[in-house]
Amino acid sequence: MDYVSAIIGDVHGCGEELEELTGFLSDTLNVNRFVLTGDLLSKGPSPVMVLSVLNDLKAQGSKVVVVCGNHDLRLHEAIERMDSGECISNLHKTERTTIQRLKSHKGFDEARVWCNQIVDTVQYQLDEHTTVVHAGICPERGLEHSSIYEKIHLKARTGEKHWWEEYDGADGLIVVGHKPVFEPVRMYARKKPIAVNIDTGCILGGRLSAYLPDRDEVVSVESQQINARWNSRKIASSVA
Repeated sequence: MDYVSAIIGDVHGCGEELEELTGFLSDTLNVNRFVLTGDLLSKGPSPVMVLSVLNDLKAQGSKVVVVCGNHDLRLHEAIERMDSGECISNLHKTERTTIQRLKSHKGFDEARVWCNQIVDTVQYQLDEHTTVVHAGICPERGLEHSSIYEKIHLKARTGEKHWWEEYDGADGLIVVGHKPVFEPVRMYARKKPIAVNIDTGCILGGRLSAYLPDRDEVVSVESQQINARWNSRKIASSVA
């Protein structure tokens, strides 16, 4: 099958935004392979809707891949603890709330299946030039020698450079989420994209964005979540 691909940033349980974005990508741009950068279900209001959207895409014949994010690991661990008999009240608030939402809409068992698949997918090779991971790689050691922990958790501390600022493109194009940014980050070398961060903070009130590697373009939908810091930045940007 010939694939038209889109890489979608961190969804974080924002089902309505995912439905709007994937609907446009499918209907208008004929996208039939969706790769998501992880952090799929936690935090947002509608994790069951997220699973429903992905299942509908698969039923329509599209390929759907989710790479493992740090919140996917945390939710997977929380579900395993629940399955072992631990009381839900002992879980961290983020995972406890997500599991309660899943259970209230009869999505807990399905989420378990998805989480089992996601945590086994640390990276996805889209083609010979393009790799998707959740967080990033160590520029000095490269993709192959970066640890699983780095690929899932790597994030610059205050005052440090982001990994993509020091990456020379030796491993081709690396596409990530994990670090929310107001605008998608796209780094180039020799006029070719080498690093993209597509997490535009949907759960924070920003946008849910998709990167189209074949076109080097970004498509976004506005978030329906309320966050004073992010929404004030959006208003200021529109006025400027």
